[in-house]
Amino acid sequence: MNIVEIGKYINIKLALELDHLPRSKEEANEYFELAEYMSEVYKKNNGMTSKNQIYFEEQKKLIYKKYYDSKDNLMKEKQTSQQVDLNTDNYNATSIYIFEEYLEKTKDRYEKKIDSFLLNEDVNNFQKNYQIMKNNQEWSEIFYWQNLVLDILNEWNSLWFDTRINKYCFRSKIGGITIYKNKDQISELLTRALKEQIINYLNQNNSGFFSSYAIEIVLVYRLKGIKKQQLNANEKASNVIKILLFENAISSIDDDRFEIQSPLEFMKGNNDLFYTRNRFISTKYLKKRFENGGLNYNYSSIIQEMFIKNDDNYLYEKNKQNSEIVTDCKGNSFITQFIFYLVDEDCHLYYYVMNWLACFFNSLEKSGTALVLLGDQEVIQNILWDKIIKEIFGLQHCISINDEECVTASSFEIAKDKLFFHIADITNPATKFDDETLYKLVKDLLTKPSISKVNENNEIDDVTVHGQMIITAKNPFPYIKRAMSKCTIIKVNDMDTIIEKLGIPDELILEDKIQKDLDNFADILRSFQGNNSLPQYALDTEDRGTIKNNKSSNIDKEDIDNKIDDFIQAIKDQDLKYFEKVKDIDDDEIYEHLQIVCNKHKGYFIGRDLLDYYNAIHEQKFTNKKQLMDKLKDKDDMFNQETKTLKILDKDQKEEVLFQAYQTSKETKNKELYKITDYKMAKDIKIPYGATVISSQEKLEKFACEDMEDRDDCIKRTEEYRVKEKERKAKEKERKAKEKEQK
Repeated sequence: MNIVEIGKYINIKLALELDHLPRSKEEANEYFELAEYMSEVYKKNNGMTSKNQIYFEEQKKLIYKKYYDSKDNLMKEKQTSQQVDLNTDNYNATSIYIFEEYLEKTKDRYEKKIDSFLLNEDVNNFQKNYQIMKNNQEWSEIFYWQNLVLDILNEWNSLWFDTRINKYCFRSKIGGITIYKNKDQISELLTRALKEQIINYLNQNNSGFFSSYAIEIVLVYRLKGIKKQQLNANEKASNVIKILLFENAISSIDDDRFEIQSPLEFMKGNNDLFYTRNRFISTKYLKKRFENGGLNYNYSSIIQEMFIKNDDNYLYEKNKQNSEIVTDCKGNSFITQFIFYLVDEDCHLYYYVMNWLACFFNSLEKSGTALVLLGDQEVIQNILWDKIIKEIFGLQHCISINDEECVTASSFEIAKDKLFFHIADITNPATKFDDETLYKLVKDLLTKPSISKVNENNEIDDVTVHGQMIITAKNPFPYIKRAMSKCTIIKVNDMDTIIEKLGIPDELILEDKIQKDLDNFADILRSFQGNNSLPQYALDTEDRGTIKNNKSSNIDKEDIDNKIDDFIQAIKDQDLKYFEKVKDIDDDEIYEHLQIVCNKHKGYFIGRDLLDYYNAIHEQKFTNKKQLMDKLKDKDDMFNQETKTLKILDKDQKEEVLFQAYQTSKETKNKELYKITDYKMAKDIKIPYGATVISSQEKLEKFACEDMEDRDDCIKRTEEYRVKEKERKAKEKERKAKEKEQK
């Protein structure tokens, strides 16, 4: 660097301090050319990063901006006062010293500015990276807990959102009841349901560390909702784990269907935006249908030789000429041995039943034939049906049609989402299933591919009939006699014989061994290659002729109707002779009380014992009093009469008895006596306007009001009165208890 360049540096030294401006644009450009030159020199000697260069560029832009914007003469004044005369003639050692000293200071100032800049940049980068790291850590923690909850829920597919009803759907176990809740309710429910499992999961590797933690699960919809739900410092220190669960992480459905060929509960097509829920829930045994490999039992050729079509081509018969082709057909499974002994060691029946079960297990397509099993109910119902079929095909997909379990006689409702239909004994005279109804049901379920009904919107609903049918009733002939071509009838062995053949001590061991063999038996059904056409036809058996001998009806509605009429007339006549069989009841007092009323209380009867009277006299018995009373009330208003005391507070708050309960007899242990004549109906007892009922065990809706519009107000006043009375009695009881403690 020559003396001229050094002079130029001194002339622009103030610009280096960034406090003053060059005098002209040319001088500023000249300064930056020299500055860049000095930068290169410094870079060679000390090293210079790209960050330094960025700094120079930024300073250059800043100086240009100040230069064009500045209107003052500060730079000119300072340059005039501080300018060093560096003409060649006046140059001396002092000037050189001053220049070098200033250059050193300028360099130090320059380096400090660079260091300061780099330090600030590092701090900013650190803060930015720290915030990113902190955010990532918080998100990681949120997703860790969320994924833990989802893993637990997805193990059973136990939570989903139904867009059709705008509700969250939850069940605690497969096949359990589905509960429908809103957002807040489902958060509380999930917290209760999963708390123990989450704690147990965390404690697997933490030796009880989390046992003292409280768990709270909260659903959040958007990012803004997270801040509201996150714990503050005090809450974090209180051993509370708040788990945030994004609502969009929960599967949403907009439809459902019964899809038996899919093992998945939630399905989505390529063009679907939401999931469709599969109402068919595979048991762990039915899931084996979708597995590959394993044993392969090919019995197709054996079965083909064992059976032949009859002359009319609608029924299979045993091919007795080839009965010796199988010497040992009971298999290596405990359940197959049970079935073998169930059919009395008949290989033809054994292979027919196994083929019938296996073909349905693998296809879940009904055969159109029913298996009718006659004999020991304990074996065919308690063991075959309850412990084998229901376990394999799923409790929720099996239905029993009998006096108590089935609440509807609609073939549409019975067929919906079912894989197995079981018809048991029908004996209750109040049943919906008389012989004619059962025949129509059997015909629909066996022959129709689907059943239709008109829904509440006047649209047609269809349900596919998937189910297989098994009948275990003692007397099925009255309703299958017109469908015998679709029924395979087999007389089974009794429980004692089967247990003896199996070489086990008792029924308890039988059930235990069956439970343990279900998995193995399901493998056998999956691998059983049989004859797919055989189950579509019934098998001709010797028992087909036996069943026709029992022609008596299970339920004769006309006969029951006549018996109800006779029963009512005998009550009105107080005919002790009609009630003679009541003597046979274990409770001797029932007949004694009946005698007392008939002999001493003419015109009365005991309402409490009517069910005991009827069931003692008739073979077909009502299972509960309501069933009988519904029949009696339909026949005669005498059974609808009012019997309870009706006491009110009138609008002036004065007590009044509108109806006094009937007399009771101490000789009959104060049982209420109903009137045979001159009784009063509830509809004839009028509650005056503004009254409050203070004593009656009956529903108020049945009573009349002087002003019918006052009925609702009367009911409301009465309910409020009863709540207050309940609270008053509770306080009185508590007061007496305290007094007793003090004494």
